[in-house]
Amino acid sequence: MQCDGCEGQYSAQGHQDSGQGQRVAAALEQSISESSKMRRKGGSPVLTMLPLDTVTSSGFTYANQPWFAQALHLLAQSGAHGVAVDVWWGAVEREPRAYNWSGYKQLFEVIKKTGLKAQVVLGFHACGCNVGDNTQIPLPPWVLQCGDHDPDLFFTDRPRDGGLGQRNREYLSIWADDAQGVLMGRSPMQCYEDFMVNFRDAFRQELGTLIEE
Repeated sequence: MQCDGCEGQYSAQGHQDSGQGQRVAAALEQSISESSKMRRKGGSPVLTMLPLDTVTSSGFTYANQPWFAQALHLLAQSGAHGVAVDVWWGAVEREPRAYNWSGYKQLFEVIKKTGLKAQVVLGFHACGCNVGDNTQIPLPPWVLQCGDHDPDLFFTDRPRDGGLGQRNREYLSIWADDAQGVLMGRSPMQCYEDFMVNFRDAFRQELGTLIEE
């Protein structure tokens, strides 16, 4: 596992129109072509980043979209090693210590059937503020509520023009990591640790087999 930034080349708000599905499919097709080239050259394993909204607080976005599973099968046939997927804090822990992994469980079942491997990217930040992002996945509501009461929890850039720095509700300040009890009785670091431990427990059977990193 790794904790990384809000990365990904494409995002979709469900499959509300065929154009959006075509764009995602086109991106996957490009990855298939690149995977085939790498396999012929004997290069490094190729992993394709799944859309940012693959799993949101509403669940597995593409659960009822046959083209998604078909695209993954094509990736596997092309020689791709696996896929990378964001695991959003704001999509899973909507209430303190209440973790809903159902969307990711559905997704991993689809991936498992293709023979692909999975790399998970733990996202303890909001999604939707980068250039090209079409998906909004904020921090958990209760975290934002705590930040409203104590704005210093949010990352703040340096003061300018004689005023205070701008606060950013996308993620918490690293200076608040060990602040005791600020998030409903826990520090941010304790919240991150609890999230990772719960992920481990929920996907114990997949770790080291389906989930390689």
